[in-house]
Amino acid sequence: MNSWIPVARYFFSYNGVSWSISTEMFFYLMFPLLVRDWHHTWKWKAPLVWCLVALLLSISTAAGFPDFDPRTPLAISSVGIAYIGPFARISEFVMGMVAAGFYLRNVDRGGHNVWVWTAIEIASICSIGFLWHHASSLPMLIAGHRLDTNAWVVFFGHSCAAPGFALLITAMAFGRGLCSKILSVRPMVLLGEASFALYLIHQILIGLIRVHRDDWLRDYSDAQLYVAYWVVALACAFALWRFIEMPARDMVKKISIRQWTAAKA
Repeated sequence: MNSWIPVARYFFSYNGVSWSISTEMFFYLMFPLLVRDWHHTWKWKAPLVWCLVALLLSISTAAGFPDFDPRTPLAISSVGIAYIGPFARISEFVMGMVAAGFYLRNVDRGGHNVWVWTAIEIASICSIGFLWHHASSLPMLIAGHRLDTNAWVVFFGHSCAAPGFALLITAMAFGRGLCSKILSVRPMVLLGEASFALYLIHQILIGLIRVHRDDWLRDYSDAQLYVAYWVVALACAFALWRFIEMPARDMVKKISIRQWTAAKA
């Protein structure tokens, strides 16, 4: 639960990106409460969560919590609240739930014209770039506080493209355009399966290369190290996925099935 504490000494560990697992843990703890009767309650649950997040960001900005500074690892930071912490990022999780609900309600609609759906998929991708380029600067235009103490700036800087990603995920879920069909081929599916494991190890490997670039890696060119990095990173990612993630997933499924069977008995 390291990311729940907005202090760098806690949310940045040996493997800095591990904070995302802690943040996702909070999402999944909240999921049973959020998803209960979601079909009828999403219209007030989602706005309520977004309003609470807005309140959190406003309080953080008013309090003047500073940006992350490695020289003060024990200080509460706006980055820890608005970027790392689950209490702000749950807004995106709920947005994903809204997108999933839309998909489930409309999965049998919308036609099957591949070119129309391809256009929707491409438009979704473009919307991400548009939002990242334009929406991230909105808080800076209206900020009434120093930018480095403005939690809204931090939040929008990292999360402004969330609506575009929600649109893209929904479009891809329908699987009727060329983009989603390309991503559905087996090699791409396998890369997607191992992508989170790759995310978890990439920073460690990059750090090792940086630390040892001038000693036992000095005889290798940048191109050689680049190729070696990807070979090692992908090998480690697939190993983590195959021998840790998949067995853990199967174990959770078996436990869930036993509990469901016992409840039905």
